[in-house]
Amino acid sequence: MDLDEIDMKIIELLKKNGRMPLEEMSRELNASKSTIHYRIKKLEEEGIIEGYTVNLNYKKLGYTINAVICARVNFSEMKYNEIIEEIKKLDQITSIESLLGENDLMIHIISKNEEHLKDELKKLINIKGIERTSTYIIIERI
Repeated sequence: MDLDEIDMKIIELLKKNGRMPLEEMSRELNASKSTIHYRIKKLEEEGIIEGYTVNLNYKKLGYTINAVICARVNFSEMKYNEIIEEIKKLDQITSIESLLGENDLMIHIISKNEEHLKDELKKLINIKGIERTSTYIIIERI
């Protein structure tokens, strides 16, 4: 699908506010609501827009620790998908990314306190195939 200027502007508006009403988008883009609606549907059908999500303030939910765990994996011990499924079983994993380089996985986790984070790290280290980890506490989202 070739994206034009209107498609790109729709994407930018939705990135800022995924719940922006069609009427507001139509005013901002100087296009009809039906045009905006059609374009959004097309972007969804083409898989450019994969879905809509909620951004949570974890601190307000009591999760004071936000961390990234980089993990080195020995894939000969367990299949990739099996390792990922085991990691997903851990509490409060918010995302997992596959990496190229020194580490194989980047795992984002939130925690209510240091003790909970330590418990989750122990569980992660005990997953078959996890060779080593490095944990980084996020101090500020920029």
